[in-house]
Amino acid sequence: MRRFLLVAVTVLLLLALCACTGTNDKPEVTTATGTGESTGKDETTDNTETTENCDTTAGDTTGEEETTGSQKNDGMRAGGTVRVVSYNIDANLDTLKSRAKGLCSILLSLDADSIGVQEARPGWVRQFDKLLTGYDYIGVSADGEKPNEWTFGTYIYYKKDKYNVVDSGTFWLSKTPDVPSRYGDTVDCNRTCCWVILEDKETGFRYVHMNSHLDWMDPDANAYQVEMIRRQIRVFEEMGLPVFATGDYNADEGTRSYQLMLQEASIGDAKYQTEDRNNIGTYPSYGEYDVTKEKPIDFCFVTKNLMQVNKYRVVDEKYGDQYVSDHFGLCIEATIPELPDSYATADAPTLGEVRIDQVGETDFTVHFAAATGKTPVVVYTVVVTDSEGNEVFRKELKSGFRLPTPPTEFSCMASGLNPDSTYEVSVTATNLFGKTSEKATVSQKTNEEKPAEPMDPADLFDLALSDTWKDASARNNDIQSTGTPSIVDRNGSKALDFDGRSYLKVPGIKDVYETMRKGFTFEVDFEMKRTSGTPCLVSNMQAGGFGFEFSNGELFFNMHCEGNYAGVGFKPEIRTRYHVVVTYDGELLTMYVNGVRAASKQVGGNLTFATAGSEFLCIGGDSGANGTCEWAASAYIYHVRLYSAVASSGQVKLLYEANKQ
Repeated sequence: MRRFLLVAVTVLLLLALCACTGTNDKPEVTTATGTGESTGKDETTDNTETTENCDTTAGDTTGEEETTGSQKNDGMRAGGTVRVVSYNIDANLDTLKSRAKGLCSILLSLDADSIGVQEARPGWVRQFDKLLTGYDYIGVSADGEKPNEWTFGTYIYYKKDKYNVVDSGTFWLSKTPDVPSRYGDTVDCNRTCCWVILEDKETGFRYVHMNSHLDWMDPDANAYQVEMIRRQIRVFEEMGLPVFATGDYNADEGTRSYQLMLQEASIGDAKYQTEDRNNIGTYPSYGEYDVTKEKPIDFCFVTKNLMQVNKYRVVDEKYGDQYVSDHFGLCIEATIPELPDSYATADAPTLGEVRIDQVGETDFTVHFAAATGKTPVVVYTVVVTDSEGNEVFRKELKSGFRLPTPPTEFSCMASGLNPDSTYEVSVTATNLFGKTSEKATVSQKTNEEKPAEPMDPADLFDLALSDTWKDASARNNDIQSTGTPSIVDRNGSKALDFDGRSYLKVPGIKDVYETMRKGFTFEVDFEMKRTSGTPCLVSNMQAGGFGFEFSNGELFFNMHCEGNYAGVGFKPEIRTRYHVVVTYDGELLTMYVNGVRAASKQVGGNLTFATAGSEFLCIGGDSGANGTCEWAASAYIYHVRLYSAVASSGQVKLLYEANKQ
């Protein structure tokens, strides 16, 4: 078999070399370690010279390889030769325009099947859209789907005419990988890994490209992130898929992180899987460092048992005499043999029974155990239908399979139901192969509606507006202003108009911390002008505490419990008024939006409040250190009330109805 593969690979390489003749109208590129002089941006160069660091034998394949690939045995998937590139492009926007053309020229000259880029801010993505002709991309920014102009992103560009995307995604290199987040306070920003399963449109050949940018500040964070990537490589390998895991790992070959990756016997550094390689560093820092004396910090790790790496090159070309980034790129060429088609034989996961508790008049909680099966489950889908078969509730729950210890139990609050009504609840599990389990079902009837007693007036704080502001609660807390929040007439009510530069402060809030530990109800009536960034609406968070804050356009009520922040949230529209109530009963945190329960979470009872110097409630922002305010909101705020009593769902509905009057 090995002799057959070697002969086949040799034939393919000869065929591809014959096809790769002619010239390519691109500026000359020179290697940083070579001696040739640049001939300028307007001169042309032969394509085989342009791609000296990773030659053109792995481009679009035709002729005999295509025919051979299509004549695969039953149950087998075609093999092929593929070229993968990785490049940290340097996010610097000040030099974007002067570097983008040269960088894209080099990338196009490599004729890669897929290209993993790191540090791609939105401005760079727009340049790639214009200049990387023939490529489409997958990936999102590190802050989610709607980044600001300064947000990093990892993306994978692929030949759109050659490949279909079978599946793709992004996970965060943190302890909450399914949502935009960072590892912890020891790192500077969110870090991501994006991935794509590509399928050749003609032959059906498939491979996985993963692309990452790891932390540089905390070695423990870096090691944790490497382990997350390693686990995902193994998952794809167990699915029978060859993997290229490229990226800026911010660690060299002598580090713990590098060794952790190679602890998995089936994973190898592409550099050491071939004799055809150049051995230089990958971080010249625009010529500041001599790469012939440096170790690489950019890598391509591969599933070495599922491919033969033919060539490894550090892409050290310049555009003329210009460095195009502070990093050099990597170019890896590999041949992948015909492999069993694991998708054709994959099994669906199996679910156990579904349980219901915490039944209310308009909601109940659904519980189920993790599904079983050989392949990790990606998502669980909970659907509630009424007696006529109408879908009234749907929620997807991420499985968390990338975590060091994946969850074994899941729960979901089904809300917005009618009292005294019977519903069918179904749960399905879908794995990485896209196989979905049979439904696990159970029926449940909601409780009869009972008249609710109105809440007593807010006793901890009650913001009242007329020509000025005051606390109408029995505590009569002092309210201080920073900046000039104004009171306006809006929608038939008085509202505080916050412009993103002004706040109100309530220092007396620290006196009710102990009362809040036992439980509370927090009521806010507001309308957002903008939700970009991470503004806070009403908050008292500083190394602890509680408050309403935005993240990626979603409003969360977060509270520091059991050593970490935990929260519930929803996504409001701008210029729309909302009545939001949050209740905490000592264990359960619940959010209601316009009288309807929106989210609920068990958070525990060990509350930590804000640190000294920050012990005040900030309306229009968040409490900062040393009595300052920060993270200002641009919003209208109509009411802010804090109760020591825990409102029932019926009482919340009454609060909402009273608020509309």
